[in-house]
Amino acid sequence: MKGPGLNVALWEHQQRAVDFAKDRAGTMLAMEMGTGKTLASIALCNLWEAKRVLIVCPKSVMAVWPLEFSRYCERRYRITVLDDHYTCKKKAALLEKALAIVPSVVVTNYDSAIRTPFSDAIINQDWDVVILDEVHRCKAPGGITSRFAAKLRLHAPHRLGLTGTPIPHSPLDLYAQFRALDTSIYGTSYAMFKSRYAIMGGYGNYKVVGWINQADMKRRMAQATFRVMKREVLPDLPPVTYTERTFALVDAERTAYAQLERDFYLWVKEGIEVTTTNALTRLLRLQQLTGGFLKSDEGRVIETGHSKVDAFVEWLEDLYVPSVLDEDQTLTPFVVFCRFHHDIDACRTAIINRGWTCSELSGRVNELATWQAGETQGLVVQIQSGGLGIDLTRASQMCFFSLGFSLGEYEQALARTDRPGQINPVTVTHLVGEQTVDAKIYRALRDKKDVVESVLEVFRVGVLTDL
Repeated sequence: MKGPGLNVALWEHQQRAVDFAKDRAGTMLAMEMGTGKTLASIALCNLWEAKRVLIVCPKSVMAVWPLEFSRYCERRYRITVLDDHYTCKKKAALLEKALAIVPSVVVTNYDSAIRTPFSDAIINQDWDVVILDEVHRCKAPGGITSRFAAKLRLHAPHRLGLTGTPIPHSPLDLYAQFRALDTSIYGTSYAMFKSRYAIMGGYGNYKVVGWINQADMKRRMAQATFRVMKREVLPDLPPVTYTERTFALVDAERTAYAQLERDFYLWVKEGIEVTTTNALTRLLRLQQLTGGFLKSDEGRVIETGHSKVDAFVEWLEDLYVPSVLDEDQTLTPFVVFCRFHHDIDACRTAIINRGWTCSELSGRVNELATWQAGETQGLVVQIQSGGLGIDLTRASQMCFFSLGFSLGEYEQALARTDRPGQINPVTVTHLVGEQTVDAKIYRALRDKKDVVESVLEVFRVGVLTDL
C-alpha cells in the first residue's frame, strides 16, 4: 500500500514513524542514516496537507530534498531552493515570491537561514511544517543557529527534527534540539536542565564530572522521539569490516613530534617557527605533523615528512590487485576522508601518480556528481563537508586518512557507504600513526567518547607517547 501522497509504499518502520509523529506538534525522527527519514517526513507533510513547508539542512543535503519530492511525491509542491548563489537580500525577496503559490516547499541551509535579512523574512512567515534536517546542528544552546531554530518553533504547528546522531557528544546536546521541537520535554531553561541531569565540577564548576537522573532524561526523550537503528530494520545490508593500518614516523618526524608535544614550540628552520598557545592548538598541530605538514606562525605550510602518505600509497597498492578487478578490468571505486586541505592535496596527488582518476568534495570544490556518474575512480572528501546526507554506496572501500574531533561527523561519514543501495561488503580502513595523537583520536571515536576531552586528559597525565 502506498504511503500518504506517495507513489511508493513505506517500509514498515517508516510507517511506524509516520504514525508516531502524525498527532504530535514536535517530533525528533532519530533514524540512523539510510533508514528513510526523508521519505517519512514527506509522507507527514502530505498527511498534514501542508501548504508551506520550510526545510533547513546542511549545504551538502540541499539537493537531496527536491530530488526526493520529485521522485516519490504524488502531491505536486512548488520546490524552491535558496542557496548561496543568492545574496541574503535576494533570498528574502525570492522567499516571498516562492510562497505566493501553494503548496510550496522552501529548502535552505543553516548558514543562510541565520543571516539577515533572510532570517527575518523566514521568521515573519507562518509555516505549516518546519523540518530541521540534521537537527543536531542546533545542539549549542547559546549558538545563533540554535536560537534561530527556537524562534522558528513559534511559527509552525508541526516541527520535525531529523538526525541519525541525536547525542553526538554529550547528553546535554539534547536540550537545544528539543527547545526547537517541543519545550514540554526539557523546558526552556538550560541551567535547570543541566542541574537536573549533570554533576558539574572542575575549575570554575564548568566541567561535567558525572550524570544523574538519566532514566528520567530517557523517559522524557522517548515521549517525542522515534528511534530507528539501521541494523535492526535493515538486517540484509552487507557487512562492514573496520581495520586499522599503523605506521611509524621516521626519526626526523618523531623528533619534531616529541619537541612540539613537550615544549609547545618547534623551530623548523631559520626564520620559520611553530608555537602553540594552548593544549587544544597543540592537539591540532600534532595531528597535522603526523600527516606530514605544519603551518608556521606566519601561515606558511611546511612539509615535515611523508610517512603517512607512504602508508596511504601502500593501502592503494594493496587495494588494487587482480582479485578485486572486475571482468572489464575497471578498478573498484573508493572514498578517502580527510580533515585538512593539505591532506586532501596529498591524497589526490598520490592517487593521480598511480595513474588513477580522482574527484574532490570539500569546502572549496564539489566534484561529487562526477564521481557518482562513474567518471572517476577515487573520491577524496573533507570530512566536514561530505559526512552528511550524501550517497557514497558506489564505493565499498573507505579510508580515513585523517579524522576530525566530532563523533557525529565521523558516524555520518561511516554511514555514507553503509546504507541501502550498497550491494558489496564494505571495508573501512583507518591510518593511525604509532605513538601519536592519531591513535587516541581514533580510539575515542571508536569508543564513542568525547575526543578533545579524552586527548587532553592524556596530555594532563603525560602518557601520550605510550599509546
